[in-house]
Amino acid sequence: MERIKNGFAALVLGATVSGNCHALTGDHLYRRCANLDDSMEDHAAKCNQLLVDAVMCRWYVLGIADALIEAEKVCPPNRILDQQLAIATKEYLSVHPEYLSMDAAELVEDALIKAYPCK
Repeated sequence: MERIKNGFAALVLGATVSGNCHALTGDHLYRRCANLDDSMEDHAAKCNQLLVDAVMCRWYVLGIADALIEAEKVCPPNRILDQQLAIATKEYLSVHPEYLSMDAAELVEDALIKAYPCK
């Protein structure tokens, strides 16, 4: 009986956790990117939520940018920094708040195609 109760508890917990998973929206990404600054300064001394958000934003954008560059959908200049890619995305999101409920990955793609089109 104990085994059944534990199995049921695991099933309920698993359903609860997986039921709360959803794709990142533009709004979620924009909030994470909101504290990027253009100075490219080192944020290592500020280990707090703002840093976590900025790093999450940069890495999320960089992951999508890598795939887009590989597929030759975007052509940023050599030696571009992940910060610059994230700032281009943040600027696109700030100009298009009407898109913030959309999928973040699609918005990053749109932003980077507009910022770094292939010729």
